Amino acid sequence: MIENIFENPVKYTLGVAVVFCALTWYGVLPNYSEGSRVGVVTKLSHKGLIFKSWEGSINQGGTKVTHDSDGNSQVVSNATDFSVVDSKVVDNLTEAYKTGKRVEITYTQWLFAPISQSTTYTITDVKILD
Repeated sequence: MIENIFENPVKYTLGVAVVFCALTWYGVLPNYSEGSRVGVVTKLSHKGLIFKSWEGSINQGGTKVTHDSDGNSQVVSNATDFSVVDSKVVDNLTEAYKTGKRVEITYTQWLFAPISQSTTYTITDVKILD
């Protein structure tokens, strides 16, 4: 097997590239998970150098314990970062952010974040609860 790789390295490299591209294409499709979360929008900003996107954070209430690589634990708020591409969703999130009302967000999670977003979570719908 190894001898065949060295006999035709271009063919081997092309094969690896095709497999990598196929896996990457499959991974960037929004097929990883879908769901909803409830909380208060704590951050909403329009950012990016080349690709501008709306990025935000929702605090779901409570806290959680995280551990770093040294084994140290830290208590942090239970927040989730997200990205938004639909302007109607941005308008609803902005209203909820300004008023402090709780929202239910519906999202699609990507396996890998698209190049135009900072997170793997894309908000597809938002419902103001309070």
